[in-house]
Amino acid sequence: MKIVNGVGTKGLATRASNDLTKVGFAVTTLSVEPSGATNSVVQYAPGQLAAARTLAAAVPARRCTKTRRCWRATWLLVVGSHYSGAHAVRVAGSRAARLERLGEPVVVGTAVDQRRAKPCSL
Repeated sequence: MKIVNGVGTKGLATRASNDLTKVGFAVTTLSVEPSGATNSVVQYAPGQLAAARTLAAAVPARRCTKTRRCWRATWLLVVGSHYSGAHAVRVAGSRAARLERLGEPVVVGTAVDQRRAKPCSL
């Protein structure tokens, strides 16, 4: 996922990246594009709505928007000035949740290494 600091506040994208990594998301890119964003928004590639909703629940984000801007990343999170951290969410019925119950290793996000399933594993 790519995280964009939509405010310009120093370190905001890094803070969001650290928070999301702690709850199981894989972050690939950080950038700053000040646009005066107050609320966080998840932009997602076609076919990725369910995953975008999981991310939106973890942040939380005000809305999810399908865009072709995400051609290199599955999701793009624009972090607004109201960002207050991320929390773990569990997707009921997901493959990762089923594997976690069985104690199986799961590939988290786009990470290459295998880890035990975390609450946001997709």
